[in-house]
Amino acid sequence: MGVPEKYWVEFAVYKFEGQASTWWKQTMRLHDVSTMTWELFEELFNERYFPQSYRDKKAMEFMGLEQGDMTVKEYKAKFNDLSRFAPTLVEYEQMKCHKFEKGLKSNVQKSLVALRIRVYRYLVASAISVEQDNLAYPQTREAMNRASGGPQRNQRRNRNREQASGEATSGSSGSSGSGGSGSQ
Repeated sequence: MGVPEKYWVEFAVYKFEGQASTWWKQTMRLHDVSTMTWELFEELFNERYFPQSYRDKKAMEFMGLEQGDMTVKEYKAKFNDLSRFAPTLVEYEQMKCHKFEKGLKSNVQKSLVALRIRVYRYLVASAISVEQDNLAYPQTREAMNRASGGPQRNQRRNRNREQASGEATSGSSGSSGSGGSGSQ
């Protein structure tokens, strides 16, 4: 948005309504808000609206976060939302990428590990691309099988082999039986 850091507090409280506005008025009585840093504001705000027990619970949720049934985009949104409760785990870009990658589904993760992408936005874009390819691949494979006669052709070939081996077995016993009864 381009708001200089010295105006962040003022900008944030401008939007406060209801209980948040009341809390801010009480805070102004207790603190010199004209020199308040964003860090202090954030600390006071979190103490009021996000108790430590809640933040600890969310940090633990982040540490155990895995993609599961989510799409990569949904996983990314949850990852970004929860990461603020465990800032030390995502403090460095490389750590953030490592955590994100480890939580991906194995079929997506396997395709990305060798690439060693350590820029978060590139990793996310690559994961989305791999996921889309994985979703498209069964459809592509099915279309290729239909075009080349795929599994049906192979099934016919196997049936023909079974019939041929079955006929040879029954044909040889039948012909020897016929030959035996015909020669008698």
